[in-house]
Amino acid sequence: MTARIGSRIDDVDVRMERVSRLIDSAARIDRELAAGLGCSASMTAIQGDIDVALAQSDTLQKAVRASLTQERSTRRRTASTS
Repeated sequence: MTARIGSRIDDVDVRMERVSRLIDSAARIDRELAAGLGCSASMTAIQGDIDVALAQSDTLQKAVRASLTQERSTRRRTASTS
């Protein structure tokens, strides 16, 4: 479970790094181009990205909660058998 969470976080980090490199590269060519990269997407595309991020966030939150619940359960069982 924890490995899956880490994998998703790593995936988001990789995507953010790619976007950052793209903007940095564009800034070397043309500052106005780099500025435009931040706002040239359509509102529909931006909303789609927000929806995807929200869904991933919800999934991640559920996974973290499940992991914490499992850990608490394990601790209780360990404490009761001691």
